[in-house]
Amino acid sequence: MDCRRKQDTGRLKKCMIVPVNNKQVLLGTAVMLLVSAGCSSYRESNTVRTPEEQILLSKAVDYSLAGAIPSGLVGRRVFLDVSNLECPDKLYVTDAVRQGLAAQGARMVDKAGESDAVVTVRAGMLATQSGAALVGIPAFKLPSPLTAGTLETPELALFKRSKQEGLAKLSLTAYDNDTKELLDARTGTARTYYNRWHILFLVNFNVTNVPELEIPNSAKK
Repeated sequence: MDCRRKQDTGRLKKCMIVPVNNKQVLLGTAVMLLVSAGCSSYRESNTVRTPEEQILLSKAVDYSLAGAIPSGLVGRRVFLDVSNLECPDKLYVTDAVRQGLAAQGARMVDKAGESDAVVTVRAGMLATQSGAALVGIPAFKLPSPLTAGTLETPELALFKRSKQEGLAKLSLTAYDNDTKELLDARTGTARTYYNRWHILFLVNFNVTNVPELEIPNSAKK
């Protein structure tokens, strides 16, 4: 009788433990799936930079050139020398400078020997940066009960600010092609930004100084 009671007791304990663990696993999985459905984040790009980084940097170049175009070149034949410009965005910067000079009245030529003046370009800064501040629980990985891998929990943010910036510093120097005399030298700097704000899961908005990144009013409705 004692042996049977011990065996029955052991079986009863096993029957009681297994259902409880299963319920806990299913409940935990359901909670994680439910929460993960409410928020997600990603950073994907098939190019060197993401679309936001590209427009932030190109717009920073445009803004910096507003104060960097040399004066006194109206009507003069100008050759653009970009031999000192080394950066991944050299083609964009070169064409933007040519456009800026032409808009100020310079007559652009393709050969230095045909010019009255030479304008050189150098980049002191041409880059993007990003960062974030979070009040809440960051995302982290847990062993997955359904697969052999891991399951990443979603980020739970009471308050979060994510920022991206484009920074540019361009210097343009104009010389007389015959006398090599300095005609003018100017430097322009600019910072573009795209900030995302998330407050208490309910309030989400973006702040930027790049019109291409602003959400149209028609899309907000």
